[in-house]
Amino acid sequence: MDANPPLSPPAQAQSASPEPVPQTLNLVFPADGEAGEATRVCYSLTDNSLIVTYEVTTRDINPEKMGDTELYNGNVVELFICTTARPGLTPRPYYEFEVSPYNQELQVLIDRNGKFNEKWNTPNFKHSATIRPDRPGWDAMMEIPFKDLAWNGDPASIVGNAFAILGAKGMRRFYSAYLPPQQKPDFHEPSFFKPFPLRGLLFQAAVCMQRGKS
Repeated sequence: MDANPPLSPPAQAQSASPEPVPQTLNLVFPADGEAGEATRVCYSLTDNSLIVTYEVTTRDINPEKMGDTELYNGNVVELFICTTARPGLTPRPYYEFEVSPYNQELQVLIDRNGKFNEKWNTPNFKHSATIRPDRPGWDAMMEIPFKDLAWNGDPASIVGNAFAILGAKGMRRFYSAYLPPQQKPDFHEPSFFKPFPLRGLLFQAAVCMQRGKS
């Protein structure tokens, strides 16, 4: 009998990374939110892309699609990301990605001078969104292709922020991972960009998406 039998598949599975804790976005405007409303985000870094999953809990979803160039005037989840960050410097250029509950998308490049280029677009950006029939809210997924964002392969150069805009016109609520409370909502504050919690790699995105299906 072998005194050192090979590790069995169940034992190998037990040694996998623990389940990640999703990042819950904070309300930044207005001061009072909607009871029970929340957005949880998970991040996963692969060799060539960043996968971001959003689980939105809300009873307030805009009933109609917005125009493709004005998604931010309705309900939307967003990710701002800089892939070339260096210590002590404002993280620019950075990229803005948006997805609505109806799976509409918007991409914007903010250049080194802070100017907006809404004509910039990568055709390799993948996304999905589903309004959930089993609970109040919706889910979204973004897969952002780093090969199109000048990433050099160093995870330390990736910083950004995640956002959600929820609620009806005139009563919208603005959420962020890293911004402090604001008197007037403005997501374009790159000085507040931070590294994303990327521990767990692909395992992290798989767990979050599985939770959304449960």
